[in-house]
Amino acid sequence: MSAGSSAAGAAVGLALLAGLASGCGSNDAPAQGAADVSAARQFKPFALYYAGPSFEELPLTNGGGDDVEDSPRGPISFVYGTCEPEPGAETSCAPPASIQNFPICKENLSRYRGRARPRMLSLRGAPVAVFSDGSGAFEKVEVFAGRTTVALWVDDVETAKRMIGELEPINGRRRGRRLPPPPRGAVEGRRPACGD
Repeated sequence: MSAGSSAAGAAVGLALLAGLASGCGSNDAPAQGAADVSAARQFKPFALYYAGPSFEELPLTNGGGDDVEDSPRGPISFVYGTCEPEPGAETSCAPPASIQNFPICKENLSRYRGRARPRMLSLRGAPVAVFSDGSGAFEKVEVFAGRTTVALWVDDVETAKRMIGELEPINGRRRGRRLPPPPRGAVEGRRPACGD
């Protein structure tokens, strides 16, 4: 994440790190081989999107397995690369890139009432919200694909756009380049709560 990311973004990054079995290391390779994605492939409640086994030379270091077992209603996270804290900094740090998958009924624009409205784009046929923190610095991107909200935690909008270009469902089949549209009203939170 960029230095301008909000405290909320930093908290998410720290939460993601708590799930990494390998701890912090270098950006070059996963500490214990390729990430296990078998639990994510078998996950049924909603589609899970990831950017493949690597993203821009960053290996997939967390394949969502712990999240699937601990919290089947999300978020389910995929982490790319590892990190090494700056000397004298906190004991943990945010990975270079991560993806969180939520059911769209739990993560949508209704959660952000009272904040500046995100800038909206359309990429690969899906609505995309670009969020900034209180100072106007890039925070994250959310992609609304079918019944899934895909949050991308990367350094900048251009990296997020490239990552969106690589998104594919790990627990379903890809249907061409377009992502599935969300249900009407789901992006704004005008749909029933999860399970209703």
